[in-house]
Amino acid sequence: MELDKKIYLKIYLIVCFAFLFFIYYASLYTTFEYSIYDLHYEPRIEQNMENISKIITQTSNTDIEKNQKIIEWENELNLKPFNIHSRLDHQRRIKSNKTSWYVYLKKGNCRERSLIFEEMANKTNLTYRRIEIDGFIDPNNNRTSNHRWDEVWLDDDWRIADSGFSLYYPKNNNSYFTLEKGFLIGHVAVLDSRGKYIEDRTNSYVNKTGKLIITAKNDGEYIENADVSIKLNYKNITSNVVGENLNK
Repeated sequence: MELDKKIYLKIYLIVCFAFLFFIYYASLYTTFEYSIYDLHYEPRIEQNMENISKIITQTSNTDIEKNQKIIEWENELNLKPFNIHSRLDHQRRIKSNKTSWYVYLKKGNCRERSLIFEEMANKTNLTYRRIEIDGFIDPNNNRTSNHRWDEVWLDDDWRIADSGFSLYYPKNNNSYFTLEKGFLIGHVAVLDSRGKYIEDRTNSYVNKTGKLIITAKNDGEYIENADVSIKLNYKNITSNVVGENLNK
């Protein structure tokens, strides 16, 4: 019995040491990788993005064409998604918000793709805004996720611009996720540059939706800044779709 305890203790210590070593390795490797990018690649990549934006501007007759060319250029980067279970990829994602860093890594999820699009939109003088879904259910693949993309002001309205799904106006409209992909979508929101909610856009993306008004009270008195969470359920799948603070 005493021998078993010693074996378990050794195994525990080995696992802890391996875990700490991997965390240290991921952080050290990312620091080294970033220094190479910072010294040798950042100026070149940013200059290339500047050159591409000028070409797009010069060869486009309308903002619609600019928007399409940015999406197509971004897809040509062949960005691979970050592995959300990888400690190394986690360190890479939090190391910097510079878009040229993601281009250098050739990695990006919807957030990073949106940031790259926004930088190119700025360079080509497009009017855009940031869009986010708190959560959605994909019944066809039995999964849940969240998503982020952008809208661009084109033809007197806000139009979808999403390099992750290669969506742009007029090829695609805002109902793509629900009508063509079959996603069950929760709250769709416009965010400011700090990630703060400024406008609801659910009606633009979800057909036949309605509004749910929730008030939080205790003994008849309103509770200010109450935490409210709403879940979307489909068969055996559940997704958090709203988690905003509810104000009086």
